[in-house]
Amino acid sequence: MCNDTILPFDFPVVGRKKLIAQHLVTYVPLAGHIKHVLDERTSHRAPVSRFRDELEDHMSEEQAEQTLRAIISWARFGEAFAYDENSAVFSLDNPS
Repeated sequence: MCNDTILPFDFPVVGRKKLIAQHLVTYVPLAGHIKHVLDERTSHRAPVSRFRDELEDHMSEEQAEQTLRAIISWARFGEAFAYDENSAVFSLDNPS
């Protein structure tokens, strides 16, 4: 992440989440890729398997799963995009 943004201790949580979401999709290529795909699709939905398969071209299944779990956690915290565990689908629907 970029070190040029210093937040005061009392910066509102909503502002922190927006900043995290912005930095996540800007500086973490996979998160930016997922967000771009969601933005481009009319349904604003994409199965996790699409991204898992891409990752597995470059790393093991276990590493791909760990990478996706990390992206999902940060995206949820920053409300950048949502992930539904039951359907295994990323979306822009109610990302909180």
